[in-house]
Amino acid sequence: MPVVASARANNTADGQKDRQVCRLSRCPGSNFATPSFRLHRVTYSPHDGAYFAALGQVSDIAYLYQPIPTTPGQRYLLSFWLQNTVGEAPNEFLVQWDTNSPAPIFDQTDMGSFAWTNYQFTVTATGALTTLQFGNRNDNSYFGLDDVSVTPVPAPVVVEPILSAAPVITSANAPALQLSWTAVPESTYQIQSTGDLLDPTSWVPFGSSIVATNNNITISTPTTLATTQFYRLKLVQ
Repeated sequence: MPVVASARANNTADGQKDRQVCRLSRCPGSNFATPSFRLHRVTYSPHDGAYFAALGQVSDIAYLYQPIPTTPGQRYLLSFWLQNTVGEAPNEFLVQWDTNSPAPIFDQTDMGSFAWTNYQFTVTATGALTTLQFGNRNDNSYFGLDDVSVTPVPAPVVVEPILSAAPVITSANAPALQLSWTAVPESTYQIQSTGDLLDPTSWVPFGSSIVATNNNITISTPTTLATTQFYRLKLVQ
């Protein structure tokens, strides 16, 4: 879902890349950037394509926004390219996902000079229409904003985890049991144990729940050879 605009300040595009179609809500001195322009011996050019947003509001914050159809509960990848060619203070750039939420997901002041840089954020929709908003102030120069996209993040495929167990000997020459499984990052797992397979109510949590940070998890736990213990793995969320 491309959301790319070409504007001086506080405009929003109609969703088609590199078209000069914007909705103006508060845009003093608005103008459209050509493929590149030169001001005070500084050349400003798009990151990609023919147009970009040149944002240089003076003294206060102006906003460029776009209402986007979304699915409640769906996660999205927000990506955009930003540059600050001159990097003189005062300046500020902020990003709000869902303007009903007061806290911006990005807010930086007095940013130094930097070339086109890609920023990415994972965000979640709470309603059927979400407003993406960029705020800017750049008294002595322009921020360049280009190639904005909001893309649904596919839900992970939920696969019932399989727990593998293997006896090992630790460095202290003590017996231990190594438990491992293939995981989905950001999912939560709970190992359970019992000494009696015939009693379905005897399963109890074994240690704390584990939030996966990668695709492979391995833990080791001390054990004794004189007792029999059974383990299983539950996907919590």
